[in-house]
Amino acid sequence: MCKKIMNPSFADLPSSLIEVIMSHLALKNNIRASAACKSWYEVGVSVRVVEKHPWLICFPKRGNLFEFRDPLHWKLYTLGLPELAESTVCYSRFGWLLMRKATSKDVFFFNPFSRDIISLPKCKLAFEHIAFSCLPTSDDCVLLAIKFVPTDNLVTVSTCNPGATEWVTDDFPTFIRLFYMQSNLVFRRDKFYCFNAEGTLYNFDPSYRTWNYICADKLICPYVHEKQYVWREKAVVLVEKK
Repeated sequence: MCKKIMNPSFADLPSSLIEVIMSHLALKNNIRASAACKSWYEVGVSVRVVEKHPWLICFPKRGNLFEFRDPLHWKLYTLGLPELAESTVCYSRFGWLLMRKATSKDVFFFNPFSRDIISLPKCKLAFEHIAFSCLPTSDDCVLLAIKFVPTDNLVTVSTCNPGATEWVTDDFPTFIRLFYMQSNLVFRRDKFYCFNAEGTLYNFDPSYRTWNYICADKLICPYVHEKQYVWREKAVVLVEKK
């Protein structure tokens, strides 16, 4: 007992006092204070208020010091995240980042606010696009990775759930010309969607594992279609309207 009194620890503070301290900290300081010990982390996460508007994350060319930019309040924060060393962002939603290691190509979830990591089985598909349906902590979360193979008129689809031991892969026939670029993936009403510059809207239903598409041949847009047989690669982005 005497040794404990002579060597006080932050972990010995009453949880009610820690909660008061944490509730008065800005998000940046809350995250840093949460790294002190387990008890501070648990209280810090419970009172943490995360801004609902999107933030920007700037990845460093070297090192593990990341910049968090608040575009509404013109504020800049820096935070060391060694967990993201040599990784790139493949997709982001609900405050979670879907990351891929540059060397091993391993895919994993990372929450920059709580610093939680959710590991995933190794994805053998050299995918072009990848996305997830809902919070990775939900039992309903589904990941979808796709790769178009124009020479074989095929699209390879791989799906996985957090907690699974492997990805499930299938090939589906599709018609696509070599010079058409594909958009990003968007999840909407139980289906994943992808659009290409030819005017084709693809969708994949993970529940029934079905691949379908709708052709919009009459879609005339200078960013999608050029007349007189002049075709150029155009960046196509699919967005969700709420």
